[in-house]
Amino acid sequence: MDDVDPGKFALCLHNSSFPVGWSTHDISLDELQRRQYGRCFHHLNSKVIAIGGDGGTMGFVDLWRGILLCDVLKVERGKGKPIPSLRYVMLPSSPVEENVAGRGDARLARDIAVVQQGRTIKYVELQVHWKHCLTFKGHYVKDGWMSRTWSRPVAADCSDDCWDLSCKRESSDIPVHSKPHFEPLPKVLDDGGMPLEMFKGLEICQPKISLHDDDGTVCFMAKKNRRDDKAWVIAVDMQNNTLQGVAEFAAGRTIGMSFTLMQSRISKYLMTAPGVGSEE
Repeated sequence: MDDVDPGKFALCLHNSSFPVGWSTHDISLDELQRRQYGRCFHHLNSKVIAIGGDGGTMGFVDLWRGILLCDVLKVERGKGKPIPSLRYVMLPSSPVEENVAGRGDARLARDIAVVQQGRTIKYVELQVHWKHCLTFKGHYVKDGWMSRTWSRPVAADCSDDCWDLSCKRESSDIPVHSKPHFEPLPKVLDDGGMPLEMFKGLEICQPKISLHDDDGTVCFMAKKNRRDDKAWVIAVDMQNNTLQGVAEFAAGRTIGMSFTLMQSRISKYLMTAPGVGSEE
């Protein structure tokens, strides 16, 4: 983003069909949106999503604020002609936005993905609950979390405020009784040495939206202590508010609660070895 002229950006494209594959293009928001945001417009890219279509639309996402949509194929075709302007989609407003927007890595609290065969943009936000520590005055301890998911049609007009709040879930409402496969989750003790309820006191971050179509699952990364070299992935079915699974992984290379997980569709293109998954 141009600090002198907010709303103006430099787009670098690579075309492998040409000897000199890289090209740079100046692109910007249209006049209406530039007047709307003026010099207060900010965009710090967190993630890129592929939307597709004839224009090869890409979404450059600031997970604290909004999505810049750019038809990258039209930019290439428009050499020597006016380059199509960007479009901007605001993310859903959040009651915690004033306290956290722009502070730290947004990927630790939010995620976005294109699902349902490219028809829907889904967005998730994680909010950690805190409560006063009874032992140390002025200190706070984690007390579970709340998560929200929104969705909007890819085909919706950028100016339409059509984010639909799909669901809102509290970790304290997730039933975990009679779930033996969740035993690997660490037990956190309170100040008196008594075990806390499930999910209480856990370090939690990085909500990740499942890329399976019509799947309401969101995964979270959890640790008992942020400096531990062991962590867990917790899969939650947001639609039905149920725990889907827990998987432990080595986190020795993870510094504290930092960006660690990334979802992928690569499994769709892997060939299954003969005999694997076949019924006898």
